[in-house]
Amino acid sequence: MSSNDSLKMIAFLLILVLTGCYRTNKVEGSYIRYNDHLLENLEYIPFVLSNMKRNNDMEKKLVYRYSDAICEKCVSEDLELLDSFQNVIGRNHVFIYTSFPENRNNKLRLRSELSGFTYKNDADVSDMPIDKITGTPKRYFVFYPTNHQPIIYFPLRGNKNLTFDYFNLVRSYLLENCE
Repeated sequence: MSSNDSLKMIAFLLILVLTGCYRTNKVEGSYIRYNDHLLENLEYIPFVLSNMKRNNDMEKKLVYRYSDAICEKCVSEDLELLDSFQNVIGRNHVFIYTSFPENRNNKLRLRSELSGFTYKNDADVSDMPIDKITGTPKRYFVFYPTNHQPIIYFPLRGNKNLTFDYFNLVRSYLLENCE
């Protein structure tokens, strides 16, 4: 092996090691970011549990709750993920609960935006937790298993894998406990 080939091999191995280190740090950083996100949102869970206007439409369903104050890109990402998940578990297991002021424009918007979903709009946002930093309502997913504590998840924009993990938890319950 020539010295030129040796240098190429060393450079290749160095790049491989650095790439591995970068990926490891990126994954660890993602978990640290998510753990921080979970801790930040723990305080909102009791509020959601005590204030959610639960009804029979929500039993054994994954409910996505959001309002018109939520960033459109966040909602768009969540709805895209929810649509693909709905194709796996069935439309009858997903329910969207929105809070938009009652007017013609919002009715048309929701009808268009949520055409593939079962949804309900209620202009009242008093049952939604308010983010301490932004002062706006927080969007969240909640799953109501029969006779069990609800499972709540606050999505984090750009972290689709974590949302899929939550969806898989819901899917597992549905496969074990539903027709």
